[in-house]
Parts: sequence; C-alpha cells; structure tokens
Amino acid sequence: MKGEINSLKTLIMIDSSSVYYIHCFVHQLQLTLVVIAKKHSNVKDFFDHVNNILNVVGRSFKRRDELYYHQTEKVRAIT
Repeated sequence: MKGEINSLKTLIMIDSSSVYYIHCFVHQLQLTLVVIAKKHSNVKDFFDHVNNILNVVGRSFKRRDELYYHQTEKVRAIT
C-alpha cells in the first residue's frame, strides 16, 4: 500500500482532510489513545489509575514479587 499512487491510503487521505499517514502501528495506537484520552475524561482517568498502579508496583521489589506470585497462582489455578 505504501508508495502506490492509487492505494487505499491515498484515496482515504484525499477524501478526508483530517487523516494523516503514520508508518509505525505502535505510534498510530499511541496517538489515537492520546486523542481519545484528551476528549474523554473517563479514559484519561483510567490511564491515570493504570499509571499510578504501575508506579507503585514497579518501585517496590517486594510488591513486584507479590504481584508475580499472585499472578502465577492464578495461572496455575486456571490450568
């Protein structure tokens, strides 16, 4: 699709002025999440909570080990 004159990407970009092309899918996803979080406060709050949880768990080796232990126990219970 990249580099072709009449590709789907080109046709979409001609049809809509608010669309732009980004090669890397991860970057596309990040930009999409940022725009959604700016427009919807519930989504922003969710990512703020996830960020806070990761900061608390990630800074303490004891908490990280406890989380790992509980996750492995859940996996063992499922299998």
